[in-house]
Amino acid sequence: MNGASSNRGQVVLMAAGVAAVALLAMVVAFAQLGLSATASPPDPVLDLDAVSDSLRVTTTAHVFDNAGQFRWSERLTAVSALQDQLRPDIKRLERTTMANGRGISIKMNATVPQQLHLTCPKGTDKQFGDCVILDGVLIQERAGETTVIAVGYDIEVISPVERSYARVVIRIPG
Repeated sequence: MNGASSNRGQVVLMAAGVAAVALLAMVVAFAQLGLSATASPPDPVLDLDAVSDSLRVTTTAHVFDNAGQFRWSERLTAVSALQDQLRPDIKRLERTTMANGRGISIKMNATVPQQLHLTCPKGTDKQFGDCVILDGVLIQERAGETTVIAVGYDIEVISPVERSYARVVIRIPG
């Protein structure tokens, strides 16, 4: 087993562990809500850290799965493939947070990675190309390949008593 395959396996295992812990917490919370004899308003706070952690794990896993598969000339295809892979995970995350009158909407945000664009890795010792933002995905040419640097998301929390927004940037290690 080579190093890249081992790293991918570790990322997938980590993603499964985080997802299992998140699901367990949701099951416990749902069970507690079901035991109440009275109707109560939704908890005023949605755990955006848990949502962000789930996005981080799934995004990182998909980026690592795609590493080295797309040449720089195929960068539009690379971003489209990543978005296609993320779409079911985002929909699943939106569905699992729908409880007790609350939901979330997650969209990619093209402007969020702007702050990272300014600090994109470069220098005399690095043979990296320019960074480009495509549909919320910050990419860079490295050794002729498309490398994902970061992905930006907008999260909207919707309930009868609240409507709030958060922006999250998932920076890919490496």
